[in-house]
Amino acid sequence: MRFTIRTATLLVLMSGFCSEPAARGNLLTNGTFDTFVPTNGVGGGWQSFSLNTDGSAGHFPTGGNPGAFFALNGDGAIRSDPTILQSMGGLTVGITYYITGDYKLNMFAGGAAPDSFDVRLDNASIQSFGPPGPLGQWGSFATSFVATNATHQISFAAEAFGSGHDYGVDNLSVVVPEPGALLLALLAIVAIVAARGR
Repeated sequence: MRFTIRTATLLVLMSGFCSEPAARGNLLTNGTFDTFVPTNGVGGGWQSFSLNTDGSAGHFPTGGNPGAFFALNGDGAIRSDPTILQSMGGLTVGITYYITGDYKLNMFAGGAAPDSFDVRLDNASIQSFGPPGPLGQWGSFATSFVATNATHQISFAAEAFGSGHDYGVDNLSVVVPEPGALLLALLAIVAIVAARGR
């Protein structure tokens, strides 16, 4: 087969259209927070705790990226770590799952903003992040984990590691790429390199 830019482009398109959606879609429920999630309670697919009850934390129907979002704001006490979490079942041991989402620095407690937004698996930190930009500016994060059980608990915490910096979260997802999509994407890259070399 003679690889041309047209062939490479076709393979790239096939990688998007010929594979199933990643892991049959997002493994998290209500990652966009379109459904109400209670403050310090259970509902809308999530459990939340250590949140302020003064109206500065919890579910907000507007101000997200876009639409609704959830504000992780605690009382500022060290180790309060306002958190939202969810359990996921049906995972395959040994498979890498990708966690992505949007977040913003929602409130600034003063001083340097450390890596105080924390993504956790079964209450152990996977990776922490600093603010994605100035106060109120949305940005994205991404990390991953390898499943060691069929069920894991994923959580997102603010004010981590003794910080008082609060974050908003939106568009949270956990996915695993389908092998077919990865193979087609690899073939597309090889085809592009081969076509450019001619």
